[in-house]
Amino acid sequence: MRTVTNYYLLNLAISDATISIFNTGFSWSYNFFYVWIFGSTYCAISNLMGIAPICASVFTMIVMSID
Repeated sequence: MRTVTNYYLLNLAISDATISIFNTGFSWSYNFFYVWIFGSTYCAISNLMGIAPICASVFTMIVMSID
């Protein structure tokens, strides 16, 4: 972790893990049963966790290409 590139790669790994943890399983459940059973609060969080990590990955790759 002594270089800037390693921090960027760690950021990419964390953002990808965030999508896997907070979004994939719950979205799969909704697509399988066609009913959202996790409450309205987690519905908003799940939608945010589907978009924010992707934006973080894109911005990280932009910064890596500039660096």
